[in-house]
Amino acid sequence: MAPILYTKKISLTFIFCLLLSFPVLPGIYRHDVPVEEYMRLAFQPQFDCVGVLNVIDNGNITNIGSCVLVETKYVISAAHCFFSNEYRDSSINLNGINIKMAIVTKTSLIEAKNLRVQFCGQDYKVDSIFLNPSYYIDQTCDIAVIRLTEEVKLIHPAILSRNSVATGTEVTGVGFGTSGPANRPDLVDNYHVKIAGQNCIDSVGGKAIKGHPTTLIADFDPPDSSLNIRNLGSKKPLPLEYIPSGGDSGGGLFIHLNERWELVGICTGAGTNLEILMKTGYYCQLAEWTSVFNFQDWIKKCMQ
Repeated sequence: MAPILYTKKISLTFIFCLLLSFPVLPGIYRHDVPVEEYMRLAFQPQFDCVGVLNVIDNGNITNIGSCVLVETKYVISAAHCFFSNEYRDSSINLNGINIKMAIVTKTSLIEAKNLRVQFCGQDYKVDSIFLNPSYYIDQTCDIAVIRLTEEVKLIHPAILSRNSVATGTEVTGVGFGTSGPANRPDLVDNYHVKIAGQNCIDSVGGKAIKGHPTTLIADFDPPDSSLNIRNLGSKKPLPLEYIPSGGDSGGGLFIHLNERWELVGICTGAGTNLEILMKTGYYCQLAEWTSVFNFQDWIKKCMQ
């Protein structure tokens, strides 16, 4: 199937799904590890290919997600990033802690001319955006290709992995989302910093393409194993255990294989389980990434 430009009309059912109310997922790093260690990992040169996705509206610049350079003029991100939402501020009080929430009230498609992609402080204009056709039917196929108006120089594009990811695989995620210690949801905010962290893939799911599921799933294992209330994969946290946050959508998930880093996933975010939030904060919450292995042929077709 040929690539579909994002200007394609979407169904009423799809709009309805986008209008459902979900709290933004904040929280990213272990409370017992300095955030500087996560930042130090993020700024290693192999992750320069992870950038910021911005929208310009009436002269105002807003970060709407993250993205990954995969060719000198091509970037991939999450499809849902290209829908502009209007929100109603809300909050919920959990055990005396006031948690901010944003409820989606209206959504619309963002025009390419209003988008900018930024790598290492340099802005690039967007020429075209392609949403994966299956996203209109199954939102687990949450991936998009961006064509820029000019080449990105001096940054090495990410290498698309040719392998599916098995459970138990150690991965590193990178993005520009909101951040804060997992045990203090009230301290989570958008500090405009690039953060990278580690996790293990605990499960795979979503739509299967040629027998391979499209979604990679991991939970945030707490340093105190007695607080781990999920029975999902290993309960031992990695030194820089994390999950992505609001604004990390479209960021990259990498594995270190054969002495090089390969891109295996694109962050699609996750919902927040309020019952778990009351007990352990953002520990034990789930995060999801779209597997790029399943969409390599489509990605290459978009770049022709």
